[in-house]
Order: sequence, then structure tokens, then C-alpha cells
Amino acid sequence: MINVAQAAIEFSIIIFYVFVLFIIITSRVKNFRNAFYSMFVATGIADATSLFANCLIRVNSELYLGEEFRLVLLILIMVSGTTFIAHMLGNMFITINRYSAVCLMHNYDKIWARRNVWIVIGIQYAVSFMVYFHTIRTKMVYIRNANGTFSYGGLENDIDKINRFIYVSVCLVYALVSVSLNARLLMEGRRLLKMSRSRHGRHERGLLLNAFLVFIFTMLMCTQQVMRGIAVFINDDNLNTVAKMHFYWINDAMISVPPLSLLLLSTELRRDIVNFFTCKRDHINFSSSTCVATQREFASRTR
Repeated sequence: MINVAQAAIEFSIIIFYVFVLFIIITSRVKNFRNAFYSMFVATGIADATSLFANCLIRVNSELYLGEEFRLVLLILIMVSGTTFIAHMLGNMFITINRYSAVCLMHNYDKIWARRNVWIVIGIQYAVSFMVYFHTIRTKMVYIRNANGTFSYGGLENDIDKINRFIYVSVCLVYALVSVSLNARLLMEGRRLLKMSRSRHGRHERGLLLNAFLVFIFTMLMCTQQVMRGIAVFINDDNLNTVAKMHFYWINDAMISVPPLSLLLLSTELRRDIVNFFTCKRDHINFSSSTCVATQREFASRTR
């Protein structure tokens, strides 16, 4: 039986997340072109894709779909694993970005030049794809049900252990980097107070709070992945079952936090969304374009 309520919540999160990404990508606000938002969009695309794939995987389990859906399910599992790693790496890079914005502000523009940002995003996706690509050769285990049909039971043991090792390793790297950098950021209280006195400072402070909120919920997912990794390696079926049961709601919460917190903490994002719904956004963009064209025409006449 499909959990309709959870499916509705998940698709609502996907629609909202995609809408926020659309606003950022199409906006002409200067701040939306910086390194933070570029990595936020890159990670957000992975997040929305991950939530969609995991929702379909859960529906497959709830409907007890058989081996005829093996290929589709394998693709969804690969997408889920790849985007999970992309999420962890993306948020780790965003934490590094926030750290450098506060503690290395004099070198920030040099460190996060546009070329370097694209290199980081390329590494994020390349590593995510390469470390999970081996799953394509896995054998999928199907279990016979009481009525004689078959339903998906998991991946073959060896591949499952490799994947658990990858998940746990990525989570530990994220935790090590993020805990150390966020601890340092918390000790920079005076500098954060100075930043909050200006409009740009308040914006940066909001992005920093966003990174902290994402960190809290991502660490919750890291805990779940470590628990499941331990369960797989010690063959504890009960612990593995408990960890599996909590995955989907933790994943939903983890993925919903970035767009929601950014909406609450970014005045410019809220203003751009309001302008979008009131049709002022296009008017502003049209007026700006018309103004620039008029200035160019006037300059050409006065030459």
C-alpha cells in the first residue's frame, strides 16, 4: 500500500526546491551569481533528483513490484547513490566556502574565482559518479512472497558492503571537515557581529546560518548511514531494519532544509519570489534592459 501522504510531501518538496532553483538561476540579482549560490544550485539539482529517485524506490517496495522492474529499479538505485554522494560533497564544499568567507575573507575572491567554482562542481559530480558506477554490475536479490510473487530484497551482499563502506567513508569525511570548520566559525563571533552591521554582512550571516542548519540535518543522515553500515558488516538484521525504516523521513528532512532555510534567511530570495508572482520581476528586467539600450543609443548619437 502506497504511503500517499509521504509521497505528496516528497513531491511538494521537489516542486518547491525546483522552483527556488529556477528563481536563483533566472534572477539578475548580483549576489545570486556568487560561489555559494552556484554550489547551492549544483547541489540542489542533485537533491531534487535524489528525492525523486528515493520516492520511486520506496513506492516500488510498497507495491511489491517484481523482477520485471529490475532494470528501472537498478537505475533508480544508482541515481540515488550517486546523488547522495553529490549531496554530501556539495554541502562539504559549501561549508568550506562559508569558512573562507569569514576566516579568509581577504583571499575569498581569489579562492572562489568562477573558474575554481566550476572545477569544484566538476569534482563533486565526477567523484560521485565514479565511486558508485560499480553498482551497475550488481545482482539484485528478490524474495518470494507468501502469494508466490517476488519483491526486491536488496543488492548482493558483496556490493552492498562496498556501498555501505563508501557511504560511511563519505559521511565521516563530511563530518570531520564540517565539524572542525563549523567549530572554528562559531568561535569567530566578533567578526560575525561586525558583518551583521551592513546589508552585505547580514546577507553573509544568513548564508552562514543556512549552512549551520544544513549541517545539523546532514549529520543526522550521517548517523543513520553509520548505523546501517555497522549493521551490514556485523550482519545484524534487526539494526539494519531499524536503520532502513528511518532513512526516508531523514532524507526528506535533510533535503527540505536547504531551500526552506534559504527562503527564511535570504531577503533577496524572498523579494525575487514576490516579484515573480506579482509580475514585477519581468517589468524590472525589461526596464533595466530598456534603460541600458537608451543609454547606448544616446552615447552613439553624441559621438
